[in-house]
Amino acid sequence: MRPGPARPPGSSAAAGYANTAHTKGLMYPQALRILVVDDNPLNRDLVRLQLEEFGFAVETVCNGEEALLALTASPYKLVLMDLHMPVLGGRETIRRLRATDGANRDVPVIALTAQTCGSDRETLKVEGFNGVLYKPLEMDELAQTLAVFYPEAMSAANQAAAAQPGTWPCLLRRANGSVALAQLLLTRLMEELPRQMALIMQALDSGQREKALESAHKLHGSAAYFDLNDIKAAADTLERLLIAQVKIGEQAACNRLAAAIDAFLLQRDAIMAEAALASAS
Repeated sequence: MRPGPARPPGSSAAAGYANTAHTKGLMYPQALRILVVDDNPLNRDLVRLQLEEFGFAVETVCNGEEALLALTASPYKLVLMDLHMPVLGGRETIRRLRATDGANRDVPVIALTAQTCGSDRETLKVEGFNGVLYKPLEMDELAQTLAVFYPEAMSAANQAAAAQPGTWPCLLRRANGSVALAQLLLTRLMEELPRQMALIMQALDSGQREKALESAHKLHGSAAYFDLNDIKAAADTLERLLIAQVKIGEQAACNRLAAAIDAFLLQRDAIMAEAALASAS
């Protein structure tokens, strides 16, 4: 039996999900469920797809508050949690989780963060995390971390494909070689980038700098995941300006980011054609 239908990104895992995970012929019981906590829908879906490629049952939520609700409602064997999220961030979430008497109090929690954030492994360990994975997640690094907790399961899982340059090969690599998953990621990427750019412009026009920063951070993370270096660099510049509250250069940074996204969207037909060829082969 395959898992039940996936819920929309960001919906509460507390409502219940699949009893099993079935991917590439691997099937594990409900006891091997993993919770993914990330406010970025692209990152969240990517991590879910990567984990499902290894055969695990995965549930996702979009902030620490939803994570605590899910952890109160159901047992999990592992949690992958972003550090920087609105509503409730990863550090405060782990503090509250470890202070409870619930069944998931001691569940292993792996921090997800960008290397540029300067998060220290030892500091995170003291705070209650059991490890850290740096974005963008590589399949081999994810496999190594999973093997610490599930050595028998991971011995049966396929390892990541070799790295290749280019947008489509990167998507394929992130999807562990699955053409269908890579095509889905591409479609969502093409939708999410301009949507977040529009949110940044709207937020800045209305003086909501925190919301603009939130969207810039999401764009930065998505671009890093998919090796979109021009978008990543432009988003990083804007993010730094917003954090430092430096308005000089802000508009130029926005224009640069918008131009980088437009340039990527112009490649849509070429990337889609490459994806179609891969699907037909």
